[in-house]
Amino acid sequence: QARAMIGLSVLLSSTTLPSRTLGMYALVADDTDKIYTSTHEWTPALHPYQQTGTNVLYLTFLNPALMPKVPPAFATLAKTRGTGAPGAVPDGTSIIFAIGGQAYSEKPNPWDWLTTAAKAEAMAAEVARWPALYGCDGIDLDIETGAGGAKGAGENLVAFVAKLKALAPMMVVTQPVFGSPSSVPAANRMIEAAYNQSLGSAALGSVSKVGVMIYSGTGAETYLDNYENGCSKHCTQWYCPLAACVPAADMVLGAGGASSASTIAKLASDVKSKGLGGVMVWYASLIDQATGGAALQYGSDGDASSSGLDAWAQALQTMQGGFSSAIS
Repeated sequence: QARAMIGLSVLLSSTTLPSRTLGMYALVADDTDKIYTSTHEWTPALHPYQQTGTNVLYLTFLNPALMPKVPPAFATLAKTRGTGAPGAVPDGTSIIFAIGGQAYSEKPNPWDWLTTAAKAEAMAAEVARWPALYGCDGIDLDIETGAGGAKGAGENLVAFVAKLKALAPMMVVTQPVFGSPSSVPAANRMIEAAYNQSLGSAALGSVSKVGVMIYSGTGAETYLDNYENGCSKHCTQWYCPLAACVPAADMVLGAGGASSASTIAKLASDVKSKGLGGVMVWYASLIDQATGGAALQYGSDGDASSSGLDAWAQALQTMQGGFSSAIS
């Protein structure tokens, strides 16, 4: 077992996020599915367009009620990184484990490990081991309506991340958000702790990217101002849902998986011209190597893999123009 862990650690070639990301939420596990549950053992593979058109993969979704257990297929895919095998994750691609999502924010509610600071910190100690055990570079905190409004969830989420970064400072933390910061207090508290220096939080600087979960056309751009100026023009003594200002370079635009080539190109161009942090795609299915066909899907209409456009690779090149540095 020790040898296996050492071997897996060698594959941890990517411990930072690119300055500009093109990330896809790749469906791996869902306990509402009849086959691809959190315990189902299968071998995922990337499509060729995913290998050339992404530099971040959000493996989706981890059930917070089952943590610290991780779906076996997450590790199966992660350990292919850099091997060059068919369907493998390319060397240099960041692997992020996405926790929660809409369904897992409705049930369980609350997330048990966010009910006290002690439980949050205990879970952080477990999650800090994930890079060595399973091959990830970080986590995506997709806490939404429901669990995201539970009493104490925000404060305990901050405690979780602060402890995680203390134990594993190289782990990446990303925070997806709705267009308006009015409905998920836990996400707001996390962003405030990470970006509002005046709060003096131990989690200051802990979040690498904030992604806007608007996936229609270029609509995510409409909501950037809510976060870039959350601490200023959107914050008064009477109403201040988000007391933080997120730098443009940390803001990521949502893109629908079924986006047209022209929409993808427009998003990439705007990321570059506005100095934004990248694009995140909802969603993309993977290949089940046992069948050679599509694995978990939420209907083919919104699946980037249904068309597998080269436009994603072109967008990545556009965004990376003049940018080569990475961030933690």
